[in-house]
Amino acid sequence: MKKILFLAFVLVVAVGMSAAAADISWSGGVETEAFQGVGDDDGAQGATYSVDLDLSVYVDEFSSLYFESETGDSTGDAEFSVGEAALVSDLGGWIGAFTGAPLGFGLHYKVGYAEWDYEDVADVSDYGNEGLAVGDFTAVGQRFGLTFVDMVNVYAAHSFVQAEGLELDDIEDGDTDPDGVTLAQMIFGADAAIPVEGIGTLGLEAVLSMFDATYGTGTIIGEAYGDPTTVWTTHLGLGASFAMDEIIPDLSGALGASFTYDLTDYGHDIVDTVQDVDEDLDDWIPLWYLGVGGSVSYLDGLVGASISFSMTEEYTWYVPGVDADDADDVTRMGLGLALTSSPIEFLSFEAGLGLGLDDDYYEEIMNSADISMTFSPGAASFTLGYFWKEEDAANVVGDLNAVTDDFTSIYFAAGLEY
Repeated sequence: MKKILFLAFVLVVAVGMSAAAADISWSGGVETEAFQGVGDDDGAQGATYSVDLDLSVYVDEFSSLYFESETGDSTGDAEFSVGEAALVSDLGGWIGAFTGAPLGFGLHYKVGYAEWDYEDVADVSDYGNEGLAVGDFTAVGQRFGLTFVDMVNVYAAHSFVQAEGLELDDIEDGDTDPDGVTLAQMIFGADAAIPVEGIGTLGLEAVLSMFDATYGTGTIIGEAYGDPTTVWTTHLGLGASFAMDEIIPDLSGALGASFTYDLTDYGHDIVDTVQDVDEDLDDWIPLWYLGVGGSVSYLDGLVGASISFSMTEEYTWYVPGVDADDADDVTRMGLGLALTSSPIEFLSFEAGLGLGLDDDYYEEIMNSADISMTFSPGAASFTLGYFWKEEDAANVVGDLNAVTDDFTSIYFAAGLEY
Protein backbone atom coordinates (compact mmCIF):
# COMPACT_ATOMS: atom_id res chain seq x y z
CA MET A 1 0.00 0.00 0.00
CA LYS A 2 2.85 2.42 0.81
CA LYS A 3 4.33 1.83 -2.63
CA ILE A 4 0.99 2.56 -4.28
CA LEU A 5 0.50 5.72 -2.24
CA PHE A 6 4.02 6.88 -3.04
CA LEU A 7 3.50 6.29 -6.75
CA ALA A 8 0.18 8.14 -6.61
CA PHE A 9 1.86 11.04 -4.81
CA VAL A 10 4.58 11.26 -7.45
CA LEU A 11 2.02 11.23 -10.24
CA VAL A 12 -0.07 13.94 -8.55
CA VAL A 13 3.02 16.13 -8.15
CA ALA A 14 3.99 15.54 -11.78
CA VAL A 15 0.50 16.40 -13.04
CA GLY A 16 0.34 19.46 -10.81
CA MET A 17 3.67 20.72 -12.04
CA SER A 18 2.68 20.13 -15.65
CA ALA A 19 0.09 22.89 -15.43
CA ALA A 20 2.84 25.44 -14.98
CA ALA A 21 5.50 23.74 -17.02
CA ALA A 22 6.83 25.30 -20.17
CA ASP A 23 7.79 21.90 -21.54
CA ILE A 24 7.39 18.26 -20.55
CA SER A 25 9.25 15.26 -21.89
CA TRP A 26 8.96 11.66 -20.87
CA SER A 27 10.46 8.36 -21.93
CA GLY A 28 10.87 4.88 -20.60
CA GLY A 29 10.59 1.28 -21.54
CA VAL A 30 9.25 -2.17 -20.82
CA GLU A 31 11.64 -5.11 -20.66
CA THR A 32 11.48 -8.78 -19.80
CA GLU A 33 14.40 -11.20 -19.53
CA ALA A 34 14.70 -14.94 -18.97
CA PHE A 35 17.45 -17.54 -18.95
CA GLN A 36 17.71 -21.32 -18.78
CA GLY A 37 20.89 -22.96 -17.57
CA VAL A 38 22.46 -25.62 -19.76
CA GLY A 39 25.19 -28.21 -19.32
CA ASP A 40 26.47 -28.30 -15.76
CA ASP A 41 24.09 -25.44 -14.92
CA ASP A 42 20.95 -27.05 -16.35
CA GLY A 43 19.09 -26.64 -13.06
CA ALA A 44 19.45 -22.87 -13.09
CA GLN A 45 16.68 -20.70 -14.49
CA GLY A 46 15.08 -17.37 -13.89
CA ALA A 47 13.01 -14.54 -15.35
CA THR A 48 12.49 -10.88 -14.58
CA TYR A 49 10.44 -8.02 -15.94
CA SER A 50 10.61 -4.28 -15.48
CA VAL A 51 8.65 -1.19 -16.47
CA ASP A 52 10.66 2.03 -16.50
CA LEU A 53 9.41 5.60 -16.59
CA ASP A 54 11.57 8.69 -17.03
CA LEU A 55 9.83 12.03 -16.63
CA SER A 56 11.34 15.51 -17.06
CA VAL A 57 9.27 18.58 -16.17
CA TYR A 58 10.71 21.92 -17.29
CA VAL A 59 9.06 24.42 -14.98
CA ASP A 60 10.81 27.35 -16.67
CA GLU A 61 13.99 27.90 -18.66
CA PHE A 62 16.13 27.61 -15.51
CA SER A 63 14.47 24.89 -13.41
CA SER A 64 13.49 21.29 -14.09
CA LEU A 65 12.49 18.16 -12.24
CA TYR A 66 13.69 14.72 -13.23
CA PHE A 67 12.05 11.50 -12.09
CA GLU A 68 12.98 7.92 -12.95
CA SER A 69 11.19 4.85 -11.64
CA GLU A 70 11.20 1.12 -12.16
CA THR A 71 8.51 -1.42 -11.38
CA GLY A 72 9.38 -5.07 -11.69
CA ASP A 73 10.21 -8.39 -10.10
CA SER A 74 11.06 -11.98 -10.92
CA THR A 75 7.89 -13.47 -9.44
CA GLY A 76 5.03 -11.34 -10.75
CA ASP A 77 4.62 -9.31 -7.55
CA ALA A 78 5.32 -5.75 -8.68
CA GLU A 79 7.98 -3.91 -6.69
CA PHE A 80 8.11 -0.17 -7.21
CA SER A 81 11.46 1.56 -6.82
CA VAL A 82 12.69 5.08 -7.48
CA GLY A 83 15.79 5.31 -9.62
CA GLU A 84 16.16 9.09 -9.46
CA ALA A 85 14.14 12.03 -8.19
CA ALA A 86 16.02 15.28 -8.47
CA LEU A 87 15.77 19.02 -9.02
CA VAL A 88 18.13 20.55 -11.59
CA SER A 89 18.76 24.30 -11.62
CA ASP A 90 20.59 26.36 -14.25
CA LEU A 91 21.97 28.92 -11.82
CA GLY A 92 24.29 30.44 -14.39
CA GLY A 93 21.46 31.13 -16.80
CA TRP A 94 19.30 32.62 -14.05
CA ILE A 95 22.10 34.91 -12.81
CA GLY A 96 22.76 36.08 -16.36
CA ALA A 97 19.07 36.84 -16.94
CA PHE A 98 18.70 38.56 -13.55
CA THR A 99 21.76 40.80 -13.91
CA GLY A 100 21.55 41.29 -17.66
CA ALA A 101 25.20 40.23 -17.93
CA PRO A 102 25.85 36.63 -19.01
CA LEU A 103 28.40 34.86 -16.85
CA GLY A 104 30.36 33.42 -19.77
CA PHE A 105 30.29 29.96 -18.20
CA GLY A 106 27.69 27.45 -17.07
CA LEU A 107 26.75 27.00 -13.40
CA HIS A 108 24.48 24.08 -12.53
CA TYR A 109 23.09 22.62 -9.31
CA LYS A 110 21.40 19.25 -8.82
CA VAL A 111 19.88 17.99 -5.59
CA GLY A 112 17.80 14.95 -4.69
CA TYR A 113 18.00 11.19 -4.95
CA ALA A 114 20.22 10.31 -7.90
CA GLU A 115 23.23 8.39 -9.15
CA TRP A 116 26.29 10.53 -8.45
CA ASP A 117 28.60 9.18 -11.09
CA TYR A 118 31.18 10.44 -13.56
CA GLU A 119 31.59 10.62 -17.33
CA ASP A 120 33.98 7.63 -17.70
CA VAL A 121 35.42 8.78 -21.03
CA ALA A 122 37.80 5.79 -21.26
CA ASP A 123 35.08 3.12 -21.53
CA VAL A 124 35.02 2.54 -25.31
CA SER A 125 34.74 -1.24 -25.82
CA ASP A 126 31.95 -3.83 -25.53
CA TYR A 127 33.40 -6.85 -23.67
CA GLY A 128 35.22 -6.35 -20.39
CA ASN A 129 35.90 -2.90 -19.00
CA GLU A 130 38.66 -0.34 -19.39
CA GLY A 131 36.81 2.46 -17.61
CA LEU A 132 37.56 3.94 -14.22
CA ALA A 133 37.21 1.73 -11.13
CA VAL A 134 36.04 4.63 -8.97
CA GLY A 135 32.89 3.69 -7.10
CA ASP A 136 29.64 5.64 -7.12
CA PHE A 137 26.31 5.37 -5.33
CA THR A 138 22.68 6.11 -5.99
CA ALA A 139 21.80 8.14 -2.93
CA VAL A 140 20.48 11.42 -1.55
CA GLY A 141 22.97 14.12 -2.42
CA GLN A 142 23.82 17.28 -4.29
CA ARG A 143 26.17 18.36 -7.06
CA PHE A 144 27.60 21.71 -8.16
CA GLY A 145 29.01 21.95 -11.67
CA LEU A 146 30.76 24.48 -13.86
CA THR A 147 30.97 24.31 -17.67
CA PHE A 148 33.51 26.27 -19.68
CA VAL A 149 33.38 26.87 -23.45
CA ASP A 150 30.84 24.04 -23.79
CA MET A 151 33.52 21.35 -23.45
CA VAL A 152 35.10 21.40 -19.98
CA ASN A 153 33.12 20.36 -16.89
CA VAL A 154 34.27 20.75 -13.29
CA TYR A 155 32.07 19.49 -10.46
CA ALA A 156 31.80 18.49 -6.82
CA ALA A 157 29.20 16.07 -5.46
CA HIS A 158 28.27 14.76 -2.02
CA SER A 159 25.95 11.86 -1.26
CA PHE A 160 24.81 9.94 1.79
CA VAL A 161 23.33 6.44 1.86
CA GLN A 162 22.36 3.83 4.43
CA ALA A 163 24.07 0.80 2.93
CA GLU A 164 24.74 -2.70 4.13
CA GLY A 165 27.71 -4.72 5.38
CA LEU A 166 28.22 -8.36 6.24
CA GLU A 167 28.08 -9.47 9.85
CA LEU A 168 30.51 -12.06 11.19
CA ASP A 169 27.75 -14.19 12.72
CA ASP A 170 25.93 -14.28 9.38
CA ILE A 171 29.07 -15.48 7.60
CA GLU A 172 29.55 -18.29 10.10
CA ASP A 173 25.96 -19.37 9.45
CA GLY A 174 26.50 -19.24 5.69
CA ASP A 175 24.30 -16.16 5.27
CA THR A 176 25.81 -13.31 3.27
CA ASP A 177 22.92 -10.84 3.53
CA PRO A 178 24.52 -7.57 4.68
CA ASP A 179 23.39 -5.23 7.42
CA GLY A 180 24.61 -2.15 9.24
CA VAL A 181 26.85 0.21 7.27
CA THR A 182 26.44 3.93 6.64
CA LEU A 183 28.24 5.33 3.60
CA ALA A 184 28.95 8.88 2.57
CA GLN A 185 30.80 9.89 -0.57
CA MET A 186 32.37 12.99 -1.98
CA ILE A 187 33.43 13.23 -5.62
CA PHE A 188 35.53 15.99 -7.16
CA GLY A 189 35.96 15.67 -10.89
CA ALA A 190 36.72 17.29 -14.20
CA ASP A 191 36.19 16.07 -17.75
CA ALA A 192 36.65 17.56 -21.17
CA ALA A 193 35.63 16.76 -24.75
CA ILE A 194 38.02 18.67 -26.99
CA PRO A 195 37.38 18.64 -30.75
CA VAL A 196 40.42 18.02 -32.91
CA GLU A 197 39.54 19.53 -36.27
CA GLY A 198 39.33 17.03 -39.09
CA ILE A 199 40.32 14.09 -36.87
CA GLY A 200 38.03 13.47 -33.90
CA THR A 201 37.50 14.27 -30.23
CA LEU A 202 39.95 14.03 -27.35
CA GLY A 203 38.40 13.07 -23.99
CA LEU A 204 40.17 13.73 -20.68
CA GLU A 205 39.01 13.03 -17.13
CA ALA A 206 40.20 13.16 -13.52
CA VAL A 207 38.11 11.99 -10.54
CA LEU A 208 38.87 12.03 -6.82
CA SER A 209 36.38 9.90 -4.89
CA MET A 210 36.27 9.65 -1.10
CA PHE A 211 34.12 7.10 0.75
CA ASP A 212 33.39 7.58 4.43
CA ALA A 213 32.13 4.22 5.73
CA THR A 214 30.90 4.01 9.32
CA TYR A 215 30.51 0.38 10.42
CA GLY A 216 28.06 -0.55 13.16
CA THR A 217 27.70 -3.31 15.74
CA GLY A 218 28.94 -6.72 14.66
CA THR A 219 30.08 -5.79 11.16
CA ILE A 220 33.31 -7.18 9.77
CA ILE A 221 35.32 -3.99 9.87
CA GLY A 222 33.69 -2.96 13.11
CA GLU A 223 34.96 -6.19 14.68
CA ALA A 224 38.45 -5.66 13.24
CA TYR A 225 38.87 -2.05 14.32
CA GLY A 226 36.56 -1.85 17.31
CA ASP A 227 32.91 -0.88 17.24
CA PRO A 228 31.81 1.51 15.85
CA THR A 229 34.46 2.79 13.47
CA THR A 230 34.76 5.03 10.43
CA VAL A 231 37.09 4.14 7.56
CA TRP A 232 37.93 6.39 4.64
CA THR A 233 38.74 5.06 1.19
CA THR A 234 40.07 7.57 -1.32
CA HIS A 235 40.49 6.80 -5.01
CA LEU A 236 42.14 8.84 -7.73
CA GLY A 237 41.05 8.01 -11.27
CA LEU A 238 42.56 9.31 -14.51
CA GLY A 239 41.09 8.58 -17.92
CA ALA A 240 41.65 9.54 -21.56
CA SER A 241 40.12 8.63 -24.89
CA PHE A 242 40.33 9.61 -28.51
CA ALA A 243 37.36 9.11 -30.83
CA MET A 244 38.36 9.22 -34.50
CA ASP A 245 35.68 10.35 -36.92
CA GLU A 246 37.28 8.61 -39.87
CA ILE A 247 40.54 6.65 -39.76
CA ILE A 248 40.20 5.81 -43.42
CA PRO A 249 37.07 6.27 -45.58
CA ASP A 250 34.05 4.65 -43.87
CA LEU A 251 36.13 3.42 -40.88
CA SER A 252 35.83 5.12 -37.47
CA GLY A 253 37.24 4.13 -34.11
CA ALA A 254 38.12 5.00 -30.54
CA LEU A 255 40.91 4.36 -28.04
CA GLY A 256 40.62 4.62 -24.26
CA ALA A 257 42.82 4.17 -21.21
CA SER A 258 42.33 4.65 -17.48
CA PHE A 259 44.22 4.26 -14.24
CA THR A 260 42.66 4.13 -10.77
CA TYR A 261 44.72 4.15 -7.58
CA ASP A 262 43.68 3.62 -3.96
CA LEU A 263 45.31 6.36 -1.89
CA THR A 264 44.40 4.80 1.48
CA ASP A 265 45.38 1.12 1.35
CA TYR A 266 43.73 0.29 4.68
CA GLY A 267 42.57 -3.19 3.70
CA HIS A 268 45.70 -5.03 4.81
CA ASP A 269 44.91 -4.31 8.46
CA ILE A 270 41.60 -6.17 8.39
CA VAL A 271 41.94 -8.82 5.72
CA ASP A 272 42.73 -11.56 8.27
CA THR A 273 39.33 -11.00 9.88
CA VAL A 274 37.33 -11.48 6.72
CA GLN A 275 36.46 -14.90 5.33
CA ASP A 276 33.83 -14.04 2.77
CA VAL A 277 32.22 -11.00 1.19
CA ASP A 278 29.51 -10.06 -1.27
CA GLU A 279 30.96 -10.24 -4.81
CA ASP A 280 29.19 -6.98 -5.72
CA LEU A 281 31.95 -5.18 -3.80
CA ASP A 282 34.59 -6.68 -6.09
CA ASP A 283 34.84 -3.75 -8.49
CA TRP A 284 34.91 -0.74 -6.22
CA ILE A 285 37.85 -1.17 -3.87
CA PRO A 286 40.98 -2.12 -5.82
CA LEU A 287 44.51 -1.25 -4.77
CA TRP A 288 44.99 -0.10 -8.35
CA TYR A 289 43.33 -0.69 -11.69
CA LEU A 290 44.62 -0.25 -15.25
CA GLY A 291 42.36 -0.49 -18.28
CA VAL A 292 43.11 -0.09 -21.98
CA GLY A 293 40.66 -0.57 -24.85
CA GLY A 294 39.79 0.21 -28.42
CA SER A 295 36.98 -0.18 -30.94
CA VAL A 296 36.43 0.24 -34.68
CA SER A 297 33.30 0.47 -36.82
CA TYR A 298 32.97 0.11 -40.58
CA LEU A 299 30.13 1.63 -42.60
CA ASP A 300 28.23 2.94 -39.56
CA GLY A 301 28.07 -0.41 -37.80
CA LEU A 302 27.92 -2.86 -40.67
CA VAL A 303 30.89 -4.52 -38.97
CA GLY A 304 32.50 -3.58 -35.66
CA ALA A 305 35.14 -4.91 -33.31
CA SER A 306 36.49 -4.01 -29.89
CA ILE A 307 39.17 -5.14 -27.47
CA SER A 308 39.76 -4.38 -23.80
CA PHE A 309 42.57 -5.27 -21.42
CA SER A 310 42.31 -4.83 -17.66
CA MET A 311 44.84 -5.40 -14.93
CA THR A 312 44.13 -4.83 -11.28
CA GLU A 313 45.47 -5.60 -7.83
CA GLU A 314 42.85 -6.16 -5.12
CA TYR A 315 42.55 -7.09 -1.49
CA THR A 316 41.93 -10.83 -1.40
CA TRP A 317 38.86 -10.44 0.81
CA TYR A 318 37.08 -8.54 -1.93
CA VAL A 319 37.72 -11.23 -4.54
CA PRO A 320 35.14 -14.05 -4.80
CA GLY A 321 36.70 -17.46 -5.28
CA VAL A 322 40.06 -16.52 -3.77
CA ASP A 323 41.20 -17.79 -0.37
CA ALA A 324 41.26 -14.93 2.14
CA ASP A 325 43.20 -16.68 4.92
CA ASP A 326 46.18 -14.40 4.40
CA ALA A 327 46.72 -10.76 3.58
CA ASP A 328 48.32 -11.23 0.18
CA ASP A 329 46.96 -9.16 -2.67
CA VAL A 330 45.76 -10.68 -5.92
CA THR A 331 46.71 -9.28 -9.31
CA ARG A 332 44.39 -10.23 -12.14
CA MET A 333 44.52 -9.68 -15.87
CA GLY A 334 41.64 -10.06 -18.31
CA LEU A 335 41.24 -9.62 -22.05
CA GLY A 336 37.88 -9.07 -23.75
CA LEU A 337 37.22 -9.36 -27.49
CA ALA A 338 33.98 -8.55 -29.32
CA LEU A 339 32.65 -8.58 -32.88
CA THR A 340 29.40 -6.96 -33.99
CA SER A 341 27.55 -6.84 -37.28
CA SER A 342 24.35 -5.15 -38.40
CA PRO A 343 23.84 -6.19 -42.05
CA ILE A 344 20.37 -4.65 -42.14
CA GLU A 345 18.79 -1.95 -40.03
CA PHE A 346 16.59 -4.25 -37.93
CA LEU A 347 18.98 -7.18 -37.41
CA SER A 348 22.27 -7.32 -35.51
CA PHE A 349 24.69 -10.00 -34.30
CA GLU A 350 27.16 -9.82 -31.43
CA ALA A 351 29.86 -12.21 -30.24
CA GLY A 352 32.31 -11.78 -27.39
CA LEU A 353 35.13 -13.78 -25.80
CA GLY A 354 36.73 -13.30 -22.38
CA LEU A 355 40.24 -14.55 -21.70
CA GLY A 356 41.67 -14.90 -18.19
CA LEU A 357 45.38 -14.19 -18.43
CA ASP A 358 46.45 -15.30 -14.94
CA ASP A 359 45.68 -18.58 -13.20
CA ASP A 360 45.65 -17.09 -9.68
CA TYR A 361 42.33 -15.38 -10.37
CA TYR A 362 40.85 -17.10 -13.43
CA GLU A 363 40.63 -20.90 -13.53
CA GLU A 364 41.32 -21.22 -17.29
CA ILE A 365 42.43 -18.91 -20.07
CA MET A 366 39.14 -19.57 -21.91
CA ASN A 367 37.00 -17.80 -19.36
CA SER A 368 33.69 -16.82 -20.98
CA ALA A 369 31.86 -16.25 -24.26
CA ASP A 370 28.62 -14.57 -25.29
CA ILE A 371 26.87 -14.73 -28.67
CA SER A 372 23.50 -13.19 -29.49
CA MET A 373 21.15 -12.02 -32.23
CA THR A 374 18.80 -9.04 -31.91
CA PHE A 375 15.74 -8.41 -34.06
CA SER A 376 14.40 -4.83 -33.87
CA PRO A 377 11.10 -4.19 -35.66
CA GLY A 378 10.43 -0.53 -34.95
CA ALA A 379 10.84 0.51 -31.31
CA ALA A 380 10.72 -3.09 -30.04
CA SER A 381 13.70 -5.43 -29.74
CA PHE A 382 14.02 -9.18 -29.24
CA THR A 383 17.33 -10.79 -28.29
CA LEU A 384 18.21 -14.49 -28.25
CA GLY A 385 21.64 -15.50 -27.01
CA TYR A 386 23.93 -18.04 -25.45
CA PHE A 387 26.38 -17.30 -22.62
CA TRP A 388 29.14 -19.70 -21.61
CA LYS A 389 31.57 -19.54 -18.74
CA GLU A 390 34.33 -21.92 -17.73
CA GLU A 391 32.87 -24.61 -15.47
CA ASP A 392 34.62 -23.74 -12.21
CA ALA A 393 35.03 -20.01 -12.85
CA ALA A 394 34.15 -17.87 -9.84
CA ASN A 395 35.18 -14.75 -11.75
CA VAL A 396 34.10 -13.74 -15.25
CA VAL A 397 35.88 -11.27 -17.55
CA GLY A 398 32.61 -9.90 -18.93
CA ASP A 399 29.54 -10.42 -21.10
CA LEU A 400 27.58 -8.66 -23.85
CA ASN A 401 23.83 -9.14 -23.36
CA ALA A 402 23.58 -12.09 -20.96
CA VAL A 403 20.85 -11.94 -18.32
CA THR A 404 23.35 -13.29 -15.77
CA ASP A 405 27.00 -14.26 -15.88
CA ASP A 406 26.61 -16.70 -12.97
CA PHE A 407 25.56 -19.62 -15.18
CA THR A 408 26.14 -21.07 -18.62
CA SER A 409 22.74 -20.44 -20.16
CA ILE A 410 20.49 -19.69 -23.11
CA TYR A 411 18.81 -16.32 -22.63
CA PHE A 412 16.05 -14.24 -24.12
CA ALA A 413 15.19 -10.57 -23.74
CA ALA A 414 12.38 -8.45 -25.16
CA GLY A 415 11.93 -4.75 -24.76
CA LEU A 416 10.17 -1.66 -25.99
CA GLU A 417 11.41 1.88 -25.52
CA TYR A 418 9.13 4.89 -25.74
